[in-house]
Amino acid sequence: MTSVAGQDVAILPEFFRPRSGVPLVRIGRDNDGGYLIDRRNLDHTEMLINMGVFNDWSFEEHFLSKRTVPLICYDRTVSAWKFFIKLYTHMFLFEPVNSWNALKPFVAYLRFFNSTTRIHRKENIASENGDGVVSPETVLTRDVPSDCRNLFFNIDIEGSEYQILDSLVAHADRIEGLAIEFHDVDRNIARIHRFIRDFPLALCHVHPNNHALVLDDRTPTVVECTFTRRPADGTGTVDLPHELDMRNTLKQPELSVEFRDIREADRIGIT
Repeated sequence: MTSVAGQDVAILPEFFRPRSGVPLVRIGRDNDGGYLIDRRNLDHTEMLINMGVFNDWSFEEHFLSKRTVPLICYDRTVSAWKFFIKLYTHMFLFEPVNSWNALKPFVAYLRFFNSTTRIHRKENIASENGDGVVSPETVLTRDVPSDCRNLFFNIDIEGSEYQILDSLVAHADRIEGLAIEFHDVDRNIARIHRFIRDFPLALCHVHPNNHALVLDDRTPTVVECTFTRRPADGTGTVDLPHELDMRNTLKQPELSVEFRDIREADRIGIT
């Protein structure tokens, strides 16, 4: 892998190139968990929706400190009870350091989610409803008021995002902004291309996750993308990483990005 000014280089197809002219702000904690979004989205969002909260809601906490709106998070893998069981286990084994590290997320969870304006639903997201899973359509009809038209989505569901891309396109008229992490990019490049092509919001930022594998051809396997409903002039140049970007992990160098045309469209199934 080549390097530029101490950074490793990742290569993405040209369709990943974000539009210029968007005022970006970093929301969320330093390093993994923070995203660059259009700061204008903060002025217009009416509800924040997280799909894939796991054990990090720093994005939502920071977002709500800038814009007070209702929040709904979806993730069946986390709950106050699970945090408590982990804490209890470390205490039972007389592990003071691990107990302290387990106590912090347990207390933070109880403080942040209040079951009224900041709701956590123990459900995963999928294309169709099932045991412990709900579709975006159910989210929008069951949990979101019909007159709520400016939603901001934060989506990190470890590969299941490809099940719901069509739903995001279908309901784009209700989406103010979107931060989404694409996994297994090399195997899903055609799906991502179709989504960026069909999704009417402007792609305004791209950040390869340096914690994930970069292949021998310098394709990053995990890429964070943000989209905005607000105007993006697209006339200027975009250099990546952005000055507000941070490495997802400090153990690996940051990834600069080169964009290249893909001429072998049939090879990757792009139409």
